[in-house]
Amino acid sequence: VTDFHDNKLGGPNSIVQIDEKLLNYKCKSHRGRSPSNKSDSLCIVEVSNKIIRAFSNLISDKKEITIVPIICNKVVSNLII
Repeated sequence: VTDFHDNKLGGPNSIVQIDEKLLNYKCKSHRGRSPSNKSDSLCIVEVSNKIIRAFSNLISDKKEITIVPIICNKVVSNLII
């Protein structure tokens, strides 16, 4: 198993994009109904001229107290987001 704990996203000449998404596993036969199996996710992508690295994680909610610690652990310090 590879440990990526110290391998943070970001660095010189790279851009880090952060996006939160609602994943919706919708069945075609249930058109018009809201499915109960929705999940929130946080995606962090490091880009230069192309995608270099990416990190994705399922999160319990979209609150600041949940998202900020993940960003601080996965992104280099002193980076403008």
